Amino acid sequence: MTQTVLIDAFYTAGINGHGGDHRTSQLFELLEQANLKIAVMEKPRFNTQIERYQAGFKALLNYKTLPFVVKHSLSRITPPAEIVKFGFQSQIYSEAIKQHNGSKVLIWETTKHSTAPYIAKQRGFKVIAVPHNLDCFVLPPQHFHQNFDQEIESLRAAQVVFCISREEQWLLKLRGINADFLPYYPPASIVERLLEVRTLRKTSPKKNLLILGSAGNIPTFQGMVEQIQWLHHLREQQAFTVDIVGYQTQLLQPYCKHDDFVVHGAVTPEELNQFLTHATVALVHQKAAAGALTRIPELLIAGVPLIANSVAARSAYCFSGIHCYDTLPELAALLLQSFEMPDLPQRPVDAEKRFIECVRQMTDSSQV
Repeated sequence: MTQTVLIDAFYTAGINGHGGDHRTSQLFELLEQANLKIAVMEKPRFNTQIERYQAGFKALLNYKTLPFVVKHSLSRITPPAEIVKFGFQSQIYSEAIKQHNGSKVLIWETTKHSTAPYIAKQRGFKVIAVPHNLDCFVLPPQHFHQNFDQEIESLRAAQVVFCISREEQWLLKLRGINADFLPYYPPASIVERLLEVRTLRKTSPKKNLLILGSAGNIPTFQGMVEQIQWLHHLREQQAFTVDIVGYQTQLLQPYCKHDDFVVHGAVTPEELNQFLTHATVALVHQKAAAGALTRIPELLIAGVPLIANSVAARSAYCFSGIHCYDTLPELAALLLQSFEMPDLPQRPVDAEKRFIECVRQMTDSSQV
């Protein structure tokens, strides 16, 4: 009999979304390869801050919820707003997990909701955490220490954590957490589209530099801003045009002082294929170590050479076709070079097998 696992998905699985959607799609593909059915956790949506606070206070007044909140939230110094959020999250997860009729296994992708593993374990579930990033590295720096400690403790409640980067795996292991490594590799439907672009690039003219990413992600936005500032300095000595493409990249328009810096915003899949086909090289630049890890393998599969600073290239040094820099002069030197089409990055078969085997073992021993 095919078993069903419960997944608390961060994004909507789909081939036409941003990198977060693609990571979620990767997990769905691997779970299907494990011959498992997938039940996506249904949670109520709150449209306003007032609705969230109302739900939180209601949860805190619930005699079933309050002891849990006291145990896991008031045991540390926690702002009142966080206690309220913890309250309504605990009630939401309690109801969602109670309704699940499959194996007692939770694939916990929305790791910013720290109540999930505690509620799941209370109900006898085993928890496999698959964070897209460590969220404390994405939040404003003034909240780092408190959020880091909270995130570490909630990840510790999972049986295993599959990290998207080696650096996060290393950090979690230092804190005594059972951390494994599941790098991003696009699902088959996305690979097929990228290989079509790769074929077109063999005979198509190349013209512009390409900056691609979701500017709604704070670290990605900060990296794009610094990248544009560096390129403005180089524009005084070198002639080039830069296409800036991706979700919310219109936020970067105030930083683009030259007409040769063209902000396109979100584009259709067909338009994206055109940018990938005709780019001379793609540029990836991060100030902080979050983001970029879905863009890099996709660009390389599409056959686009990649110039990246060393922060952005973390966990991807093993791929050919990545050319790294740390300083502005190093970037300037790379932009004067021409690059061959990169080799296809190898699929992380061993890591995928470990993930699939882990989920299978837990589902076999965790029937409702």
